[in-house]
Amino acid sequence: MLFGKTTKPSIYQTSYSSSLSDVSTLEYTTAKFQALFDQTDTAFIINKAFYNQKNLNLLSSKNIQFLVSVPFTNNFAKEQIVQERETIDNLKNLVLTNGDPIRGVHKCRVWEKQSVKLEVYVFFDPQRILNERMNYFCS
Repeated sequence: MLFGKTTKPSIYQTSYSSSLSDVSTLEYTTAKFQALFDQTDTAFIINKAFYNQKNLNLLSSKNIQFLVSVPFTNNFAKEQIVQERETIDNLKNLVLTNGDPIRGVHKCRVWEKQSVKLEVYVFFDPQRILNERMNYFCS
């Protein structure tokens, strides 16, 4: 779904089968989008099924901004968490939400030994950790 940045009306919408996460689907979508719209100041929001080297290289090569969730089974995601583990639970990293406050950091990193520079966001929810520990010890 495509929204106007300022006015927020729905401009364009399409959907795909959840099993279509390969690069050909993303190539088709970006080509269609570029044919229909001026892609200045736009961003794609894609789910973690699209997180792979080919898709990220495609988006980067077309200078398309994107936001993608990374699965925790991925080594790059694990590395980001390990790098922030000791310092993220700090008041300066507080992020207020509608629920319990969480911690978050934003870093610029290079992805998978590629020349692709990414803005990485790592979040930590201390309440979730506490709940998971309680469930572990009480079960």
